[in-house]
Amino acid sequence: MNFFLKTAAVFSLVGLSACNTTVAGGSGGVGMSASTSSPTRTGAHVFLASNDMVVYGDPAVAGRFEVQQRASRGGSDYWCAAGQYAVQSLGVEPNARIYLAAPIGDGHLSNKAKTAAFTVSPDVELQNIAAAQSNGLTMTITRVGENWSVAHSRLQCDSDFNSRFR
Repeated sequence: MNFFLKTAAVFSLVGLSACNTTVAGGSGGVGMSASTSSPTRTGAHVFLASNDMVVYGDPAVAGRFEVQQRASRGGSDYWCAAGQYAVQSLGVEPNARIYLAAPIGDGHLSNKAKTAAFTVSPDVELQNIAAAQSNGLTMTITRVGENWSVAHSRLQCDSDFNSRFR
């Protein structure tokens, strides 16, 4: 999708965010961010990742955000979007960690769409959960405390490789 179409899609998303609507889109490109004074009913910052996953930044909790569910997307797609949001919207360094704070379920920021919640600022309880487990070989969105570096999460955005399997 070219720059102008992707920009139009982001602004359409912001306009429709008060509705119970999901957004479908193309592929490729870089993450796009759109923000207005009140882009959603919750005041969440809306970000469109390069893989067309929608991310909602939590205005009430620093470093916390939700990635909206999309059909046919796997765990690595959520982590890709989380990594891009962490760098492009939060300014997090590539060696920082992203933690799964809540598995896929009803979102709090996305007008009740299904989301997975992530944070780059884990509380002590989440740090303890993460320390008690080890990450497997796959990037899931079901195990609270799973965590990956921002750099590793962003590596999942390799559109040439991932697009072959969609």
